[in-house]
Amino acid sequence: MAIKDRNIYFYTGTIQNWQPVFYDFPQTIDIVLKGMEYIVTNEDVKIYAFVIMKDHIHIVWEFGNSLLIDDILNRFRRYTGKAIMEFIRNIDEEYLNHFKSERLDRVHKIWKINPSNFHLINEAIVIQKIGYINDNPTKGDYEVVDCSENYLHSSAKAYLENRSNYSFLTLFDA
Repeated sequence: MAIKDRNIYFYTGTIQNWQPVFYDFPQTIDIVLKGMEYIVTNEDVKIYAFVIMKDHIHIVWEFGNSLLIDDILNRFRRYTGKAIMEFIRNIDEEYLNHFKSERLDRVHKIWKINPSNFHLINEAIVIQKIGYINDNPTKGDYEVVDCSENYLHSSAKAYLENRSNYSFLTLFDA
């Protein structure tokens, strides 16, 4: 099947107000990792690349069923958002003030409302986005390591070593 006919997407999820929750509470990274493991295990999803930065995440993923993309994305965001909020509430309830919501149906929100999830239509774009994700911890204001493979919370090391370092990660092969 041609790449353009597959449901491969580049996703960016940003924390509300660009709050560095993954830096301030590194334990919350495990919540996102568990969320990714859950959707790969229980949904028709493959994750080809990811990075968890201080205030956002990027993922290249493929959805087996195009009718469920929004549902799966919403479940992932709802699960991780609630779990992160509950963790913070138990550690530093005042920190939750960074996530006040203006919506009537909730008091707080962790993720920005409008995530980006762009359909990738050819192999070159998929490979470019995987490279972008893997290099994210080495660039600009987000530079935290000299070599991308030294950043623990990404797929960079898996691509360097040509083997998955997370149970939910599948290396991309067109």
